[in-house]
Amino acid sequence: MTDYASLWLPIVGTGVLVFFAGALAWMVLPHHKKDWTEMPGEDRVLEAMRASGLKKGQYMFPFVGSGKESQSEAAKAKMRTGPMGIMIVWEGEPKMGPAMGMTLVYNVVVAALVAYVASLALAPGAGFVDVAKVVGVTALLANCAATIPFAIWFRKSPRSVAADLFDGVLYTAIAVVMFGLLWPGGPSIPTPVGG
Repeated sequence: MTDYASLWLPIVGTGVLVFFAGALAWMVLPHHKKDWTEMPGEDRVLEAMRASGLKKGQYMFPFVGSGKESQSEAAKAKMRTGPMGIMIVWEGEPKMGPAMGMTLVYNVVVAALVAYVASLALAPGAGFVDVAKVVGVTALLANCAATIPFAIWFRKSPRSVAADLFDGVLYTAIAVVMFGLLWPGGPSIPTPVGG
């Protein structure tokens, strides 16, 4: 067991580096560029949505309120005819600052939880490989697991799922390196000559 407080540096380092890796993945790298596409007839659809009084919320269409209702012929006909999907409607303009701040906090919290599990499983001075095993599995679960059920139930495209999983593996690699190099009593970042 390792003193949890001694892991503050890899926690903060991982959270910050994962934040920047996520920004890089979404703004610079090409693998998320085709995650979203324009809706055909977007102007007409948006006008119809405004005219209907659509408010902020999560919607499923066609909407079926219960299992019994889904068995009705009317509901089955709507599903056969399509389209079917989900939609999240926002209010107001998107604000990047608060979303980025919450993402950074989320990344630090994930790193803190990974550190907690690792602190229970590993002693001070644990080798890089042992740290990598515990941190790697824990971080991989944190960074990738939720993607799969979401994809199964909401039919996210396989290409988009693969891009999300790629990001999760990248974030996991960052956690492995940070915790492996900064584990108390273990390997450390080399000091420059004369430093």
